[in-house]
Amino acid sequence: MRRWLDRDTPLTRGAVDSAFTIYLFHQVFIVFGALLMQNSGIPALVQFVLLVASSLLLSIGVHLIIRRHKLLLMLFNGVMRPPRSRAA
Repeated sequence: MRRWLDRDTPLTRGAVDSAFTIYLFHQVFIVFGALLMQNSGIPALVQFVLLVASSLLLSIGVHLIIRRHKLLLMLFNGVMRPPRSRAA
């Protein structure tokens, strides 16, 4: 695995840079989504898939918004400027 995965890629860099923001916000989306779907009559497996997909997409969206504002980036991630894209 080290041969194929031991390098910096845009996907891994994006995942690492957004990990803390996604961790903070996904919990909020899961709780409110579960409350909204509690008595909906939708099967549990479908509810689970909807919650996972929607919380991931919403959390990534929140990260993309936070990444554009220096103050929000400092408040939620502890860094003063967005990470630069690394050239290969």
